[in-house]
Amino acid sequence: MKRISFAACLTVFAVAVAIQAQTPPQTQTESAEQELIRLENAWLQAFFMNDGAFANQFLADDYMGMDEHGNVKTKAQEIAEIKAGEHLSASGVLDNIKVRFFGDAAVVTGRSIMKGLFQGKEYSSPYLWTDIFFKRGGRWQCVASHHSKPLPQQKAENVEQELVKLENEWADALVKHDWAFLERILADDLMVTDPEGNVSTKAQEVAFLKSGVYTVTSCVHHELRVRVYGNAAVVTGRSTVKEIYKGKEYTSQARWTDTWVKLAGQWQCVAGHSSEIAQK
Repeated sequence: MKRISFAACLTVFAVAVAIQAQTPPQTQTESAEQELIRLENAWLQAFFMNDGAFANQFLADDYMGMDEHGNVKTKAQEIAEIKAGEHLSASGVLDNIKVRFFGDAAVVTGRSIMKGLFQGKEYSSPYLWTDIFFKRGGRWQCVASHHSKPLPQQKAENVEQELVKLENEWADALVKHDWAFLERILADDLMVTDPEGNVSTKAQEVAFLKSGVYTVTSCVHHELRVRVYGNAAVVTGRSTVKEIYKGKEYTSQARWTDTWVKLAGQWQCVAGHSSEIAQK
């Protein structure tokens, strides 16, 4: 019985060891995360102290970095700038740091608020950054980094004014036959529903206007309302339109709703729906 119990214990022990070997200890992951956060903070201080020696240890020999101006730098260039004290910031803090591990590689993202003195004036500027680390010889080294300044967020009232301006410019473009403007503000996947219930794509809409079958001689917008939802917006309005269709002149009143999305920093209309409310 003793032999059976002892053998059973050995089996259980072997299984436990195998499971433990396959599952990385959580404490080790936490320790590596803390180490990388400590290195990032030490790297920040190296800028302020012009510590080229730390930079030499922190950066891998094949390091490539991109700054907020789009300049690509090697390790040697980065160290030269640090030693020369070219960085204007005198202090700063890191926040919103996140660490992701991929075996012997890690990606660290975060934000830094840099403070300093430039041309006699104090400044405080935020930066977003991503650092890629690789563990070599038991030591983490930064092999690549990318820094950028966050784009200033537009205030809601400025967005409303911009969209109202675009809607009025759209009306002018119809009168002036400015097809290039329409190509720019209409999204490639645009869908338009007209008062007769026809649904058109961007290509069909522009082609119809260029055909000359329908011509707008005057278009005035009224009662424009804008609702902004981050990078999307809905604009509604009423228009008085003077038009020539198949050789006949008309004056009509229309209600419409346009849906806009900000794509690559530019507002584009992705959907439009109009209905006629009066016609003479």
